[in-house]
Amino acid sequence: MADPDRAITEVDLCAFVDGQLDAARCIEVEDYLSRNPEAAAAVMADMRSRDAIRLALRDAGQPRADLLDLARQLDRRLGITRLRALMPRVSFAALALICAWLASDEILEAIAPPSQAAVPTFADEALEAHDTARLRQSMESEAKNPLIDSVGIRNATSITFPRASPDWRVLDARLVPSDHGTGVEISFDPGSGSPLTFFAVHTPDKAPFNPEAVSVGTDAVAYWRRGSVGYALTGSLPPAELDRLAEDLADNPTD
Repeated sequence: MADPDRAITEVDLCAFVDGQLDAARCIEVEDYLSRNPEAAAAVMADMRSRDAIRLALRDAGQPRADLLDLARQLDRRLGITRLRALMPRVSFAALALICAWLASDEILEAIAPPSQAAVPTFADEALEAHDTARLRQSMESEAKNPLIDSVGIRNATSITFPRASPDWRVLDARLVPSDHGTGVEISFDPGSGSPLTFFAVHTPDKAPFNPEAVSVGTDAVAYWRRGSVGYALTGSLPPAELDRLAEDLADNPTD
């Protein structure tokens, strides 16, 4: 039986729309909605928006502009309610600053085009490694290792990786720390005047079997996974061109 002493809050209503309440609390919310027509109408509108978005996401392709706007409105309402619950005394100015973070919530992430979707952690690390590699190349004081000891790397890290094209000149190769253990970072000059950084690490992150390239700022990163190892190729290239290079690299035999 519903407990009238347990007040139904906006957070409960948002969780009800999200399907995150247990059965007992769902019954209490439903009882509350049966006695509050205005609240019930608002919840039904949110559920309609949620279902419309889910239906649209079943189909591949670019989402319609009206559904994007619908998702933003729903995401904004639910997200701000969550923030108010977590920080009941937060100032309006602080809340406005935090609202930018809501764009990464589940709904907007699901409907974002590939160039804006979140990449795996190891791909983010590859982008950071590429920035560091460029800095190292610009500093004469930084010692570089233009030799790849694939056997030594495999023995030390259990990481195997595909052979680079013979016309790719190795600029630097080294082991680097990462969130999931020791990774491999190799800088290449593919002959196009735009250096590439290859990164590999054991990771629990999900990634496609075939490389998938996305644009991140002025760079692009192509990432894929084979077994327990995540691979990424990064460079200041259009995603389509980087994807082609990563596809070629991924198809090469390992040492």
